[in-house]
Amino acid sequence: MFNSNYSLAAERNKQPILEVLQQYFTTINDNNKEVLEIASGTGQHITFFAKHFPSFTFQPTDVSIDPTLLESLKLYNNQEEEQTNYKNIKEPILFDVSKPIQTIQSLKELVKSKVNAILTINLLHISPWECTLGLLSNSKELLKENDGLLIIYGPFKVNGKFTTESNENFDISLKERNSCWGLRDLEKVVEEAERNDLILIETKDMPANNFILVFRRK
Repeated sequence: MFNSNYSLAAERNKQPILEVLQQYFTTINDNNKEVLEIASGTGQHITFFAKHFPSFTFQPTDVSIDPTLLESLKLYNNQEEEQTNYKNIKEPILFDVSKPIQTIQSLKELVKSKVNAILTINLLHISPWECTLGLLSNSKELLKENDGLLIIYGPFKVNGKFTTESNENFDISLKERNSCWGLRDLEKVVEEAERNDLILIETKDMPANNFILVFRRK
């Protein structure tokens, strides 16, 4: 444990998420493979994944709500675990995904070069709906056409209904903290994605009542 922002949930779900990434990342044929993570948080996920995909470059990002999160990312980025230096992780940059990508100076180069994949974990339900819309519209601008991947992990409602009672209770607790938060309807996310040339290619059940949605850029 390297800092106070250590997440037990991230430790539990990183291996199941990795197994899905291995299914898709191994199909990417590119000399310069790059993954952009939105809302990197403590950095536990990105450092774990980077170790398993040494030929990929990973770009962590987070919004400037709590600057200590960026410091946490830097700590993980600089750690040496099992003599691994994580040389394929870039310095974290600030990115409010609800804002148009064209307004983010630090991402202008990525807009030009494009990325192979965008990954976000447990973002949609703890952010306003505008962040989901921004994620989808910005992914259209950032992903390589025809084969870029957007991978979203988290809990969702399906056909407007909660999949479990615990998820319904979780949704209530989220809305008590912030009325703009809550589990999103999977079908609405897919509908908005299609408006941004992102086609759903797999919905995968994950442990603890979560899903992974995999979209491919047209």
